[in-house]
Amino acid sequence: MRTCIATLTLLALAFAAAPAFADPVGDLNQALHAFSQIKSVHTDVTSPGGEASIDQIGAHKMRYSATIMGRQMQVVRINADSWVNVGGHWTHDNYGQNPMFTQIGAAQNAIMHQKNVGDGYIVTNAGTVTVNGVSGTKYHLVDKDNHERAADVIIGPNHLPLQLIFDTKSGEGATATYSQYNSVADFGPPQ
Repeated sequence: MRTCIATLTLLALAFAAAPAFADPVGDLNQALHAFSQIKSVHTDVTSPGGEASIDQIGAHKMRYSATIMGRQMQVVRINADSWVNVGGHWTHDNYGQNPMFTQIGAAQNAIMHQKNVGDGYIVTNAGTVTVNGVSGTKYHLVDKDNHERAADVIIGPNHLPLQLIFDTKSGEGATATYSQYNSVADFGPPQ
């Protein structure tokens, strides 16, 4: 009898100590931190105007290939250098002291400045969904300053985003689907 009462007491304490609901802002802050720690990621983006494939390595290296309104375009950005291919030939520019940031770099910058997702967005848990066979939690974000700006982010294993859906209010935004975490092959300037 004592064992049964002790077990029931431990179970009651365990359930009482567990939060009733997940903290959506805390979950997204944890995802932001996890994303800032990755080495590389591949992203496929679709929108009404076209589609793109993006490889990001670290904070300052990106390879981008897109079809926008039926036109092919390629971009390689490494630090402040940019190479653009439109119409079959590459051009090179240097942006001097203004290096670009990948999404990885933006996440690292947000962590460095101790940004909190809850400072700028109203965040709600929108349930569980599956992206490319992987289960994740969907969060709906609404900009606190402009309620017309909204997005959904789906967080999967290891607190990393599976998908980001921009501009969910109008339905005309872009969808970014993430894959190949920490396994994108390195690349250099185009030859």
